Amino acid sequence: MRDTLRRLRETGRASSVDDRIVPLEEVYRLVGVPELKANERRFLFAGAEPPKAIILAAGFEPQLLPLTRDRPKTMLDVKGRTILERQVEALGRVGIRDVVVVRGYQKEQVTAPGVRFVDNDRWAETGELVSLLAADAELRGPCVVMYGDIIVEEQVLEKLVRQEAEVAVVVDRAFPDTLRAGEPLPPEPLDLVVTELPPHGRRFVAPEHGTRVLRIGPDVPREEAHGEFIGLAMLSAAGAQALRAVHHELAAQRAEGLERSSLTHILQAMIDRGHAVVAVDIHKGWMEIDSFDDYRRAWAEVAR
Repeated sequence: MRDTLRRLRETGRASSVDDRIVPLEEVYRLVGVPELKANERRFLFAGAEPPKAIILAAGFEPQLLPLTRDRPKTMLDVKGRTILERQVEALGRVGIRDVVVVRGYQKEQVTAPGVRFVDNDRWAETGELVSLLAADAELRGPCVVMYGDIIVEEQVLEKLVRQEAEVAVVVDRAFPDTLRAGEPLPPEPLDLVVTELPPHGRRFVAPEHGTRVLRIGPDVPREEAHGEFIGLAMLSAAGAQALRAVHHELAAQRAEGLERSSLTHILQAMIDRGHAVVAVDIHKGWMEIDSFDDYRRAWAEVAR
């Protein structure tokens, strides 16, 4: 630096030190621009504003008794943190900090720092759709919808928030392999998915913009399924508006069982009316805690 300044003083010309000027790319590297660009690619959302998150945690699962006798399963502890705390932390790491939790069963026990709450006091007689619409005020812009009993890897959320579809659902493509391998599956109905582009064989590279969903929900036969819906979705502002419009239509028709409907029921109703629902494909990287065996597995497999 002294030699360069001396030469500048002697010559009075900047061009005399051209051979000593660090390339601009090196300056960018030194001040962290490549890392900044990588973080932008990782964390910037597809839309103009970051989505909110709505966590559906109102229900009660008797198969988890006695663990859930005095608390909902979202408040079960897994290695020192509740499921809900883990979800809020994972959302925060991808830039989603406005989190709304829909409470119901044992709602007074549902706590987490930095979140807002709405209540579905009819949780015992209603389904996920009623819980989602309890947060209707939040369905006015982009939002991530998440079941209150899942733990997901951060990379799954990153992939979801980069999706540009009006309605996107996370689909685990490992399900057909699990079925072929004869691995044990839960006895209760699974939310299975059939897509426009099925995987070919055991190796599958998903299209960059996802695959359109044709059928979704517990009525999809296991042998026909191309994947499993993990209980994680994202709606753009237009997608949220479309969901509300389809619900309004079904309510006006007094559709049977509407109040007991699940999230996949309304998604299928949207598909039936021509709305595009896109699969965000993953291969594992998540777990659902729906039974005592699931809970024991979470303690064994969650790293920290």
